[in-house]
Amino acid sequence: MVMSNICTFIEIQIKMGNMKLKQIYERYTSVFTFKGRLNREKYIPIFIGIIFFFIFNYLFIWAWLKYEDYLIPNALYTNEMLIELSGLLFFILLLAYLFLWVSIIIFFICKTVQRLHDLNSSGIWIIFRITWPIAILFLSIPAQKWEQIIIIIIVLMFELMLLLKKGTAGPNKYGE
Repeated sequence: MVMSNICTFIEIQIKMGNMKLKQIYERYTSVFTFKGRLNREKYIPIFIGIIFFFIFNYLFIWAWLKYEDYLIPNALYTNEMLIELSGLLFFILLLAYLFLWVSIIIFFICKTVQRLHDLNSSGIWIIFRITWPIAILFLSIPAQKWEQIIIIIIVLMFELMLLLKKGTAGPNKYGE
C-alpha cells in the first residue's frame, strides 16, 4: 500500500516535469529490475563486490562479538541516560544495517536473474541460489559429509557457469 502510494507520487511528479525525481526513479528501477540481460563482463565485478561485502560483514560481526567489551567503554554502563542513548543508537544502526543487507541481497538477486537471462535461461533458476544455503544448514545437522560435498560441488558448478559461460549472441527471448 505504502509502496504503491510512493510510486503514484513519483509518477505524478514525473508527469508534472520534476526531472530530478524522474532521474532517481529511472535509476532505481534500472538497478532493481529482473528485466533485461547482464553479460559476464558486468556480472563478474558485481559478484566479486558481493563476495567482499559478505567477507567484510563476517569479519565485522566476528570482531564485534569478540571485542565487544573493548568497543563499549565501561563508563557507558554507569550512566542510565547513556545506556538508553547507546541502546537507541544500536537499534538505529541495526535497522540501517538490515536495510543495507536486504538491499544488497535484492540487488544481487536481480543481477543474477539478468545474468540467467543473458544465458537464455529462466530467472526461476535463482531459487537454486537461494535454497542451497538452507539445504546445507539442514544437511549439516544429521547428514553425511558426502551429501554436503555434493551440494557444494553443484553450487560451484552453477556459480562457475554464471561467471564463465558466454551469453547468448544476439537477441534472445529476454532482450538484447
